[in-house]
Amino acid sequence: MEDGAFGIKLVWPGYFEDPLAYERMGFPRDTNTRFDIPIHSKMLVYVTEYQLVMTVSKVTGTWEEGDERYSPTGPFPLCLPIETLFRSEYGLSLKEVQKVVPHFRPRQGLSYFPISEAEFIELERELHQKG
Repeated sequence: MEDGAFGIKLVWPGYFEDPLAYERMGFPRDTNTRFDIPIHSKMLVYVTEYQLVMTVSKVTGTWEEGDERYSPTGPFPLCLPIETLFRSEYGLSLKEVQKVVPHFRPRQGLSYFPISEAEFIELERELHQKG
C-alpha cells in the first residue's frame, strides 16, 4: 500500500461548522508532495479542539479533482474529495489512540499522520464500539 493509504487526519477547531466537512478534506500546501493519499484511502479524523478521533472518512477523488471541485484557499489550499463513513457521538481520546498507535503525537503543523492498516482497523473497530 502507498504511504498515505491509512492515516489520522488532524483538523482545525470549528471543523464541524464547515458545511462541506463531510465531503472534502483540506490540507496545507506541501501535503501532496509528502504523502500519496490515493482514492479509497481511509482516514480517522482527529478534531484538535476536542482531542478526539471523531469520524472515519474515505478518499473519493484526487488532489486535482479536489482543486477543480472546491477551489480551496487560505491555510488549507489543497483538498481531497471524501465520503464520511461514520461519525462517533463520543470519539476516541488521545490516550485511547496512543494505546494502538503509541508514536502518534498531535502537534502544531502536523496535518496527516500515516498509520498501518492493522492500526487503522483496530481504531476503527474501537470507534464503532464506542458509538
